[in-house]
Amino acid sequence: MNSTTTTTTTVHDNNDSTLHNIKEGIKEGAHDLKEGIKDVAHNISKAAEHNHLYQKGGHLSQKTTVESVEPIGPNAI
Repeated sequence: MNSTTTTTTTVHDNNDSTLHNIKEGIKEGAHDLKEGIKDVAHNISKAAEHNHLYQKGGHLSQKTTVESVEPIGPNAI
């Protein structure tokens, strides 16, 4: 005698499972994006620190400092 087992799932069950997977994927993606933004902000901060950049009016500018100026030739002013 052969025995057959049939499992039935409804479209509703499949949709719930798919929706759950989509939600989890979005959560993971959002978390990864948040961490990526934190990393970028950290890298910009470090670059600004190392390059003496400062923010003014929403734009990054580079500060330059001249410590001394010496004439470089006989006709230098």
